[in-house]
Amino acid sequence: MAPAAEMNGNAPLMFLDVTPWPHQTEILEKLAAERERHHRFKNLVVAATGTGKTIVAALDFKRLRA
Repeated sequence: MAPAAEMNGNAPLMFLDVTPWPHQTEILEKLAAERERHHRFKNLVVAATGTGKTIVAALDFKRLRA
């Protein structure tokens, strides 16, 4: 049976505290700049396999929700 928090929709969105690597921080800063300075809200992150694009997307989403 699911805990009461999950049943009423109050489950936390993130279960881990993730700290981005320096190259991921750079990508997050560039995404923020594109939104703030250029009003571009649709962006494509292109990076090599294994660089953490999924983590970048999750951290970016977390920033947008804050």
